[in-house]
Amino acid sequence: MRRLLALCLLAGAASTTAVEAQTSVFGVAGLGYPTSPWSTRARALGGSTGALDQFSMMNAGGIAGFRSLSMSMVAGTQFRSYEAGGIRVSGVRSTRVPLAMLGGPVGSTPIAFGIGFSTYLDRTYDLLTADTLVLRGDTVNVVDRLVADGGVIDLRGGVGWLVSDGLWVGTAVHLLSGSTRENRTRDYDSPIYADMVRRDDIAYRGLAVSAGVVALPFTWLRLGLSGRTAGKLRASRAGGEVGSSGLPVEISGAVLLAPLQNVSVSGAATWRSWSRASSGAGTPGSGDLIGPTVTAFDTWEIAGGLELGVLGSSSTLPIRAGVRYTQLPFSAVAEQPREIVLAGGTGFGFARGRAGLDLSVERVLRTGAGAEERAW
Repeated sequence: MRRLLALCLLAGAASTTAVEAQTSVFGVAGLGYPTSPWSTRARALGGSTGALDQFSMMNAGGIAGFRSLSMSMVAGTQFRSYEAGGIRVSGVRSTRVPLAMLGGPVGSTPIAFGIGFSTYLDRTYDLLTADTLVLRGDTVNVVDRLVADGGVIDLRGGVGWLVSDGLWVGTAVHLLSGSTRENRTRDYDSPIYADMVRRDDIAYRGLAVSAGVVALPFTWLRLGLSGRTAGKLRASRAGGEVGSSGLPVEISGAVLLAPLQNVSVSGAATWRSWSRASSGAGTPGSGDLIGPTVTAFDTWEIAGGLELGVLGSSSTLPIRAGVRYTQLPFSAVAEQPREIVLAGGTGFGFARGRAGLDLSVERVLRTGAGAEERAW
């Protein structure tokens, strides 16, 4: 995007830009749209149990909760509409598998393992820019298009220790990997100039470590605390490294209260230092991935949830509801975008408790930085 913006600036004339398709219009600037490694149940609760749930990949302490070999997968589809720069687009759809994991105990020991992957940053978008250039004294209209498809995934491997029934601890290593396929085209309205096409495959790599604890001091109380730190995300193509950017420190805490049988309320807060991604921005030769035209902000995420079991003590077909407020990290202007989510869902078990299916639905409103997006 930085190179595309540079072309527009060098033109010295007005231009118009449309974002035709993407995972989110707020994922065009910066490193992309950051996602959360939550289970479907956690999503139905607004993300408020993400740091308490062994089937989410947020808190390594949850790995100790695997007392039998277990696997889980999340799949989801988004339906979106948005308005940006006076352009309205609707009917945009995307389908992803954002999380899959496997975990279990190591023999009869209190040690457990957990491996899996989740989407970390989504970098899928389609930018169309109309501009006017002055070439050899002639005014030429051009249409530039940048289509990017891909992103960064988080491959996590960790171990947990069941210190006691009321205390779980764990640590994990995260390998960040992935790629983006970028297709750039420029079409001239003059037959004198040949249209241009450029294709790039950008590969990403990075490393992070995390640790966490889950405490169950009482049957009606569960607490979770996790931390994560990372180095830099590096991007390269066949010709070598093209840039790097800092990744955030993350601190998350959560609490779940069950004051009545089959009734629980939960809350969580997460802080991420995404402003580290802007280190070196605007410095010649810095190779910063987000570019000097994008601002990176630290973010807060606040979530709350309520779960009601409705068919006896087994809590089959519970009613789940949640709400979440999230600040988004990247903006092309000084205003920080934000996201509000209303969620709900249910779930049920089968195969004598050896399998289960959870369902959730989310209503999303993203605003700020001159754009507005709504999604299911």
